[in-house]
Amino acid sequence: MPESIQWTLSVAVAGGPRKTESQTLPVDVYLKGQVQIAAASGATPGQANFAAPSGGGTVRFVLISASRYDATPPLTYTVDGGSAITLDGPHLLIGAGAVALLGAANLDFVFSNPMAQPVTVEVLIGRDAA
Repeated sequence: MPESIQWTLSVAVAGGPRKTESQTLPVDVYLKGQVQIAAASGATPGQANFAAPSGGGTVRFVLISASRYDATPPLTYTVDGGSAITLDGPHLLIGAGAVALLGAANLDFVFSNPMAQPVTVEVLIGRDAA
């Protein structure tokens, strides 16, 4: 049974432009997951894995958010063993073109936490079946 992800994005610059977009994105399936990343132990960051089940089809939506973003150095993640991506705010990728920026086929995430406190990361993925 088809699902849908409804999203709204609102951006405003103080005294400047404003932009609001909304859309309902039909997807065949969605996956929501949460991982707890342990605190760093000395100079060794805590790590946690999140692997989206492979199911074929095109991934059309990825949202990654964390319980904190204020670390120096910041949280990072890799996708399918690629280069580290800094998670210093929520990451929202809408559409297959945007998701392709991850360079990912399997969407196997490895999150790295350099903070002295644990961090919770949530991932929401929407994909088409075919």
